[in-house]
Amino acid sequence: MTPTPGEHPTEMYWVKTREQIYSVRYTIDEFGRRRVPGQNEKAPMAALFWGCSFTFGEGLDDQDTLPAFFANRARSVVPYNFGVRGYAPNDMIVRLRSEDTVRGIAQAKGVALYIYLDAHVSRALGYLDNYVWTRTHPLIELDREGRAMHKGTFEEGQPLKDLWLQMLGLSETIRLFKLNWPLLVTDSDLDRFADLVGALKLEMREKFPGFEFVVVFHPLDSHRWGKHFISRFESREIHYLNYTGVKWEDLIGETGRIKVDGHPNGVTNRLLGTQIAEDIQSYYKTRFQ
Repeated sequence: MTPTPGEHPTEMYWVKTREQIYSVRYTIDEFGRRRVPGQNEKAPMAALFWGCSFTFGEGLDDQDTLPAFFANRARSVVPYNFGVRGYAPNDMIVRLRSEDTVRGIAQAKGVALYIYLDAHVSRALGYLDNYVWTRTHPLIELDREGRAMHKGTFEEGQPLKDLWLQMLGLSETIRLFKLNWPLLVTDSDLDRFADLVGALKLEMREKFPGFEFVVVFHPLDSHRWGKHFISRFESREIHYLNYTGVKWEDLIGETGRIKVDGHPNGVTNRLLGTQIAEDIQSYYKTRFQ
């Protein structure tokens, strides 16, 4: 669901001890995007950040999000935060088809950055581990040209599988051993996800024709499957920034996550936002000055 415009004070407490984990404020603009402080709206180019809670900035104030730190390094580029908690490429495709997506963006050129997490594979393909809440998210199938076809939600588009996954979710054995379904992610599954990202690229190109689509492998959650998508993305002509091999904890001397919550903290976003800005500017050279 697209965030509701306005200011949203948000607190989180650790259930076991009632210790406060964070107390922050989320500011959402009139178009359902999280506000990025200090935007130079007259800048000639834009960077569209697409992703989930890692992109949105869960547990952080507006100035500590990934797009905000990107803006500090790339001053001639306006960042827009399209991150939404729980999102995966299937959700992004549906949102791109909304008329509100392009509203409020004056720039005609730039980059569209999809911040990839391994967790997106399970969400987008409708696996058991997240199914209790992803079952109401979009089911996307592809036509022969690789374009997305929205088939309603997972529960609407695949009723028998929906029933099966709900029954599995009630199993004490499944819960005890934290099993997923399917038990193994196959090459076919990885191909399906890569095709879905390819469909996202097509949707992005149609909505934002002057923008280059780039996948960013987030260093905190891309070590399991990220490396398997390198060749798949290359064969589909999908550009990417590969941070799967970065040992983040060694680099910054800490976990880089909010205590208990697990989302990236401000230290991670500052370093990663700066790195993305430098790599994008290096890749496109004179396009980002």
